[in-house]
Amino acid sequence: FLVPVSKGGLLTDKIEYVNTWRTMVGVTKEFSDGISVSPGVVTFLTPGRTVGQTLGATQTVPTLNFTIPLMRGLGGDSAEAGERTATARLRGARFDYDYTTPRAVHDVVQLFWQCIADGKQRLVMLETDQEQTDFDRWIRSMVARGQLEPSEQHRAEAQHSLSAHDLDSANEGVLVCRRKFSDAVGLSAPTILEPVGELPNPERLGPAITRLEVEPLVSHALSHRQDLRALKAYAEATRDKVKCAEDKLNPQVDFVL
Repeated sequence: FLVPVSKGGLLTDKIEYVNTWRTMVGVTKEFSDGISVSPGVVTFLTPGRTVGQTLGATQTVPTLNFTIPLMRGLGGDSAEAGERTATARLRGARFDYDYTTPRAVHDVVQLFWQCIADGKQRLVMLETDQEQTDFDRWIRSMVARGQLEPSEQHRAEAQHSLSAHDLDSANEGVLVCRRKFSDAVGLSAPTILEPVGELPNPERLGPAITRLEVEPLVSHALSHRQDLRALKAYAEATRDKVKCAEDKLNPQVDFVL
């Protein structure tokens, strides 16, 4: 602090430097454009100096401390980057929610038709197993009458064993699909749903499928899939964070009143 030298109780025209403690108490509000205001009080403490020497600066006085940023980095983006980042992440979260909701419905529908298909395939394999059993019985009767070689019976029994193994796998597949379907609709064990219905007719849906092409589907997905739009929003948020960090590394100029 610069103060005039005191001699005999009077101030002279000489100036000296003294160490000064400045204390400021207030509340700061910074706006999105970087302007800040800190209303409060400020006081300077200069030990061993009179109020006259400091021209009254040691007294506690109110202060506004109004700060206007003249330059922030290359474009003043750091002040608004946080708000843009939060907005972008909120938009991304909404896209995630909008995507997850129809995706959950899609998974349930897919599991429903999968369980229907597995059940119908199991019925076909049950009929095949019954026919194989009848065929084995006929082979054994023919071998007993000496009309066929025993090797034919062994071959038929081996084929039946393979088909029985496939049937066991089909039975397990039906149970697994039903468990997944029950979990997808929010049922807790041991409750298991058994979907009932008929599969859609592919011939009726075929003409619509053949009209689909790769490029329009990709373009439509980029424009409408909420998960991709969420990723884009998250990328925008991250880009704003990087821009803010880079901006803070550059010089800044303030005007303080």
